[in-house]
Amino acid sequence: MTDHFSIRLATQEDAALLPQLEDDAGSLFATMPLDFLQRLPAEIPFGDVAFYHQRIAQQLCWVAQRHASKGQSPQVVGVICADWVLEDKAYYIAELSVAPLAQGQGIGRALVSHMQCFAKEKGVDLTLTTFREVPWNAPFYRSCGFVELSAPVITPFLEERLSEQASHGFLRDDRCAMRWSFATSI
Repeated sequence: MTDHFSIRLATQEDAALLPQLEDDAGSLFATMPLDFLQRLPAEIPFGDVAFYHQRIAQQLCWVAQRHASKGQSPQVVGVICADWVLEDKAYYIAELSVAPLAQGQGIGRALVSHMQCFAKEKGVDLTLTTFREVPWNAPFYRSCGFVELSAPVITPFLEERLSEQASHGFLRDDRCAMRWSFATSI
């Protein structure tokens, strides 16, 4: 918990809010250079309510909630969701989003740290796929202790995710797989 927000397990009631939060967070991509924007697919697939319902039911989805201020209700301003990948013996971060007005306040880093603590308690690593050069993607995750993977250590699951993303129009050279190891964080 920080002074202005706390992290909690997401509830099924949160699920309806999360696709819009994810979509809104994606507006930050408009600040990228034109050559990068031209490489993005015309339609970027965002999560849907079913995506969040599933991870919430598995207790693999957390939200950052801004504390209520005078005359206002608490507000969900960030989300992190994961999938358990048995063959990798790791959690895969399937989504991390922070509402535009809450970006730059440490909420994304707190959500990642929360997920790292969760994985460490379970004695497993975290993996993800992300944009290699986008400042709030791979460089951000590197600052959180993740390392970029290359062949031959990219697992079949991560290779499948990268291929799936390429099938949606993302250039493979723009994407990378990363891993955080609980063993090196002890």
